[in-house]
Amino acid sequence: AALTRERCRCSDASVTPGAPPAAPPDAGASRNPFRAPGFSRWWLASLFAGTGAGINSVALPLFLRDRVADEARALAIAGALVATTLPGVVLSLVGGAVADRVERRLILATTYSIAVAISLVYVALAGLDVRSVWPIYPLAMLVGSAGAFTNPARSSMLPLLVTRAQLQNGVILGTTLGFVASLQLIGPMLGGVIADARGLVAAFATESVLLAIAALLFSRIRTGEAKASGGSIRGALHDGLAYVRG
Repeated sequence: AALTRERCRCSDASVTPGAPPAAPPDAGASRNPFRAPGFSRWWLASLFAGTGAGINSVALPLFLRDRVADEARALAIAGALVATTLPGVVLSLVGGAVADRVERRLILATTYSIAVAISLVYVALAGLDVRSVWPIYPLAMLVGSAGAFTNPARSSMLPLLVTRAQLQNGVILGTTLGFVASLQLIGPMLGGVIADARGLVAAFATESVLLAIAALLFSRIRTGEAKASGGSIRGALHDGLAYVRG
């Protein structure tokens, strides 16, 4: 008991009365993510990618509107949206498992290159004034499938580029004010302006250029090889489904 009291007295003596609490380890670290090597390139790539995808979200329905009768127009546009969205939902767990095992920049460069190729097909369809709309649906499914791998890889790349102190601002600037803002605001607005002023060919061509720039920028971001958390992709999918089921 005497030894315990002595330790308590020593501990109390080490704390200066009225002294401020010790600062956390990251207190003096910069919170500006743009000071981190690679973040600026990641942010620009996300901005270009979101803008390109946003242009497509306007140009593709306009393409269908001009080629489908009034009574079938709503169903045709809804079908294209489902074809774009559904593969991403179905393959999201696969995309996350792959992002844990393959270098993120390779995933992003590949998926955005696929998106560029599909955008160029849209350019050709619009330029040749193809009236058939059935090619839109498999192309939209390919875009959605690529997105299932793109989104986990892009998101999981950010923590590898910034410090812990910079991560919160990096998420805000890179996701909310970067990719999401360009996807939902800048891209659709730009797509509508270009389509109205120059036509759908110019809109799809602009999308292609922006996605190509994004692919190039992502391909130049080095974060090192991905370190798998262990187990196979099948095992990771099983664990993910078990978690979803509760």
